[in-house]
Amino acid sequence: MHTWLDVVAIAIAAVGALNWALVAAGRFDLVATITGNHFGETNVASRAIYGLVGLAGFMRWSGSSRSAPEPRLRYARLPFAGAGITA
Repeated sequence: MHTWLDVVAIAIAAVGALNWALVAAGRFDLVATITGNHFGETNVASRAIYGLVGLAGFMRWSGSSRSAPEPRLRYARLPFAGAGITA
């Protein structure tokens, strides 16, 4: 189950991924366009968006927004282990 912070981080990271895909595919910077800039230009709003994208990506990468710990693996002893069975 995701917390609201997880959902926001996923959405912001997706916007950042889409922006970089558009930059690579067609030299189109979605964030610059939304904030009224040309490709490669920045202003306070675009830098804030880029900062949020970076923070969201770091949160998703580091797992710091994970709401529940992952289950630990348990190793069961095989029924034939040590029973003298050889290959």
